[in-house]
Amino acid sequence: MATSASKRRGGKKAESSHNGDSEEDLEIVSVLASKKGRQKAEQAKKQLDEECQNIQRQLLQAGRDFVTRHTNEVDQITRRHTQRMEELHEERNDLLKKISSESDKLMNTYTLSTETITKNRDAEKSLLQELVLILKDSFSDIVRQMDQEAAKESPSHTDNKTSTRKKNQPADTPTKTPKYPNKSITVNPPPVSNHDGNPTMNARKRRGGAATGTENDGNDLEGEEQDVRERQVQRRRKADF
Repeated sequence: MATSASKRRGGKKAESSHNGDSEEDLEIVSVLASKKGRQKAEQAKKQLDEECQNIQRQLLQAGRDFVTRHTNEVDQITRRHTQRMEELHEERNDLLKKISSESDKLMNTYTLSTETITKNRDAEKSLLQELVLILKDSFSDIVRQMDQEAAKESPSHTDNKTSTRKKNQPADTPTKTPKYPNKSITVNPPPVSNHDGNPTMNARKRRGGAATGTENDGNDLEGEEQDVRERQVQRRRKADF
């Protein structure tokens, strides 16, 4: 047994010496390997830490860039909005100024037109009053002349004329006094149309005479003078109106 064990130990030693490695060498190798592994692990950890720090720095920088970019965009939008609001405010003020100026112009034009219309109306009224006065004077003159002519053509005046004519005529010549002395010089103004359009006929109907115009009624001349006076009165009333 002992011999076999020693043989085995001797065989192992011979085998290990034959391989060129010993247990101590194996221990040294394992220690060296563990140191290298730790170094590699530490290096890997350092690399990972550096990579994480780089990633963190990149994320922080990206966040800062995003915030800065967003802030700049917001500032630009705010500036544009403020500028647009100022432009709109200026346009509103310009429009208000234009509206006020146009309204002032319209009011001035309306005032001037109203004053002009009033002045023209007053001038027309004064002219009409002057025309009315002139027409009144002219109608009064015409009436006065007609009254004078009617006074000249009165029956007493015609009787004096017929008596002088009878004295100047011979005894054997029969005298015939005309019923209408100075009828040809009677001035009649334009007749005023009545309902049926025939003023002479209407006047003669009012007097109760015929409408032929050839009768020799004794009241014909007096009726015509009455018609003339009525027409003058109507004209005076129209002028007063």
